[in-house]
Amino acid sequence: MRPTHDLNRRTARAAPVLRLVSPDYCFDPEALAILCTAYDRVIASLGACQPDADREMIATRLIEAAAKGQRDPDELYRAACSKPRGAPLGS
Repeated sequence: MRPTHDLNRRTARAAPVLRLVSPDYCFDPEALAILCTAYDRVIASLGACQPDADREMIATRLIEAAAKGQRDPDELYRAACSKPRGAPLGS
């Protein structure tokens, strides 16, 4: 079992993902954990100083891919980092 402070820190980092999951989507705890891990990976690869709009775009892309059934962390990462749909993300 993880210490509570680790869980709280992880939940705070993944807040954009959790905040954007609408009632229309039904993700089990395992899927949410995969989404949060993928989100952390994308943010780490792009740099922690991403604007809120980019963080939301990343979270939205992850949620959309997961809503279509994707659970592979590498595929979720690729979906979140894809350029189309509002562009920037990285350089």
